[in-house]
Amino acid sequence: MADIVQDFEQMKSRVEVLLEGIELYNPENAALFEANYIGHVVASTFANVPRDSMCQLLGGISVSVLNEMAANKKWQVTSNQVFFPGHEDSVKSKNIVEILNFEKVASALTST
Repeated sequence: MADIVQDFEQMKSRVEVLLEGIELYNPENAALFEANYIGHVVASTFANVPRDSMCQLLGGISVSVLNEMAANKKWQVTSNQVFFPGHEDSVKSKNIVEILNFEKVASALTST
């Protein structure tokens, strides 16, 4: 998890460099854009992450701000995890397909 946090910190610093021009015009929009972008990347990549790590990745936001963001994005926040919907179906269906394909190959190899 430490490597993931470090990678996101590097990405965050690169995003901050890109957003310096935007911050000159409206710092609130830049911070909101950055948090939404990082939140989208994390939610697309992981099924869940530790709640405190998510707060840190989003720029050190408080748990109450995370809860507001989660409500808007339909994330589920527990006392120690943030769950992102949409991963369960794709992961389960991929595992079932892989198992079925393996079983077909195994039965074909054993029948000859």
